[in-house]
Amino acid sequence: MSYNVHLHIVGKEDDSVFDTLRSGIKMDRLYLLDGDAGNNTEDRIVSRLKGIGFDEVTVMPIDQDDYASVFNTVTSISEKENSLHGDVLFHVDISSGHGVALAALSNASYSLNADLYYPKGGGYVTLELDTIDAVAFLKTKRIILETFRKFKKKDTYTNRELMGNLSSSRLTYRTRELSRLGLISKGGSWKEPVWSITPKGEQVLRRF
Repeated sequence: MSYNVHLHIVGKEDDSVFDTLRSGIKMDRLYLLDGDAGNNTEDRIVSRLKGIGFDEVTVMPIDQDDYASVFNTVTSISEKENSLHGDVLFHVDISSGHGVALAALSNASYSLNADLYYPKGGGYVTLELDTIDAVAFLKTKRIILETFRKFKKKDTYTNRELMGNLSSSRLTYRTRELSRLGLISKGGSWKEPVWSITPKGEQVLRRF
């Protein structure tokens, strides 16, 4: 049976960890990465968790402005948990934290093969790591992102609808890249292709 370890950056006012617990996601141990020492937020969280019967909590101090500090802390957690448990699944909550600390935590997730998630509407949304890659790619390719954003209005488009003022070759480049990333899929006929957003595309689109 897998042992589920969650990592969560503590903020000044932080109730999202309780949203996660209420969502029903499996959690055997929680690490609170505390970058706001002296605010006592982590103490309040630990006290409340123990009050509802969840005792498997560890507080780890981090420097939120030091990438290496956060990254190395996550790596040490991974080494410890893997040595104690045979089958560990890591889950990273990206609903809190910011800037350098959140970037380091997200990047460290690759070495952990972790799921990234955030609580939403009484449940939670999981982001696969390749979804994060797609987001990073689109942020550097604004012209492709411009076409991708059109799928906010509706789920399917013909080539003619997507083209607008673009040339055929430019549209082909954009749809090819979006398809390669798994964000849209091609249907329709050879003469009149129809592009539809994929479930992965819907997840990525929420980030924009």
